[in-house]
Amino acid sequence: GGGRGVVAFITAAGFLSGPGFVRMRQELRHWCHEVWVIDCSPEGHQPEVATRIFQGVQQPVCIVIGVRQRDETKTEPARVRWRALPARHRTAKFEALGALRLEQVGWQDCPAEEQAPFLPRSSTSWAEMLPVDDAVNYAGSGVQPMRVWVMAPDAVSLIRRWEALVSAPVDEKQRLFHPTLRGGKPSDRHAFSVVTKALPGQPARTTPVAHDAAPCADPARYGARSFDRQWIIPDLRVITQPNALLWETASSRQVFMTALHDRHPGSGPAVTFTCLPPDKHHFKGSFGGRVYPLWLDAEAARSNFRTGQLQAWGAGLGREVRPEQFFAYIAALAAHPGYTTQFNADLKTPGLRIPLTADPALFTEAAALGRRVIDRKSV
Repeated sequence: GGGRGVVAFITAAGFLSGPGFVRMRQELRHWCHEVWVIDCSPEGHQPEVATRIFQGVQQPVCIVIGVRQRDETKTEPARVRWRALPARHRTAKFEALGALRLEQVGWQDCPAEEQAPFLPRSSTSWAEMLPVDDAVNYAGSGVQPMRVWVMAPDAVSLIRRWEALVSAPVDEKQRLFHPTLRGGKPSDRHAFSVVTKALPGQPARTTPVAHDAAPCADPARYGARSFDRQWIIPDLRVITQPNALLWETASSRQVFMTALHDRHPGSGPAVTFTCLPPDKHHFKGSFGGRVYPLWLDAEAARSNFRTGQLQAWGAGLGREVRPEQFFAYIAALAAHPGYTTQFNADLKTPGLRIPLTADPALFTEAAALGRRVIDRKSV
């Protein structure tokens, strides 16, 4: 059962594919017979003001219309159809909306899987490409200090900040620390929190910061943002979510690739690289993303790429594909702005995919180019 009716709403376009809205998409497919989706912001994030349906809203928005036509129990998921308004001035968009009809041609079908995005199926060639997430054993969040004072362009500033904190009156230390708050109260990391562990490679410092008079831990280099290397205080007491694996695997041979995983990367490169433990927002300074290490240990003995994937592609090429070469090949393709231009429409469904060549000479050329992209001297 369930009755009949229509539900229509305007929401952030992240609803169409974001992981936080999986259950809502599933419920709409379950209860509705048909769903229509209108992408009002094909320009992407922070479009020009003149193109926005709502001038003060920077995020892309969409219109969703769900229809339940009959009372009887449904057994099939709703048919979901999608279309975009023209990437033009808002007046043109309103004109297009005024002329739009549900029975018109031009609607594109979306996948029928219950938790799939409310976006068109990818082109056949895109669907056949290798998803980056399927090629690796690990992809996780970057470091989340949750306070900006623990990072700086130079090490001396961090030492001075630490000295100002530990020499301050006890009743001032909590304010200077900028604790992680939950429900308005300090939690996780604050000036009086007790931490019994240490970042890998760093000595354990178990005295709460509020009672510590010891010198600052030696600042370490840090991948704050793409092409922005800074310093950080490598002290577990001041970093809320350190992601220990990134520190454990850091070495002279390690390289980390960062990318967005739940939204379109926008124009420009779809991936960037750093040889330093990267921040959560390393890729573009916002929206988080994922970190893909080349190696899963500091000795560079355990590749993050799945062995079967390397072997299968190598068999097709008639040569061995080493982990460093695979990483470089991805860099050659996805770090080039031509990648996001070529696959702009496909990338609206989150998740990077990589076309694998069957030409050994082309693979060699791409891997050589990728090595220049991720040259440790430049990252």
